[in-house]
Amino acid sequence: FLAGAAYAQDRAAGVRTATPKTIDGDASDWADIKAGKWWEPQGYGGGKDKTDLKGGYNGIAWYRRQVRIPAELKGKRVFLRFGGIDESGWVYVNGEKVAETVFDIKENPGSYITPVVADITDRIDFDAENTIAVRVEDQNGAGGLWRLVSLYWEPAK
Repeated sequence: FLAGAAYAQDRAAGVRTATPKTIDGDASDWADIKAGKWWEPQGYGGGKDKTDLKGGYNGIAWYRRQVRIPAELKGKRVFLRFGGIDESGWVYVNGEKVAETVFDIKENPGSYITPVVADITDRIDFDAENTIAVRVEDQNGAGGLWRLVSLYWEPAK
């Protein structure tokens, strides 16, 4: 779902001070990246070819994607599901936080393997462009949206 998302690390210009409200700007200088893989094998890793899991980028990065939610889904509940955010993540839809998972060695040591699901029904504009942004913080080892990301819907209750 987020394949082809725009990606920028905190060391990129303007990203260190980015917020969900300002992340909506021009992303022409952001790299393309795929969800469903750690960022290291996609060129942000260690080693000579920058794809090794060890020695790769640790820090904050943003993923961002514009998506149009079809008008036919009005009246249904719409969800975003992240299979794994390594290690901490904050999910925003149109600038509003809809979910988070925060790594804590004592309180939440499995944050990176725990799926994150957000009901985004009240945050989206149907039949219009919506911005989905995820701020990921990786402190050690591999990082990123390393498991599949999906959008699904259910009948309204």
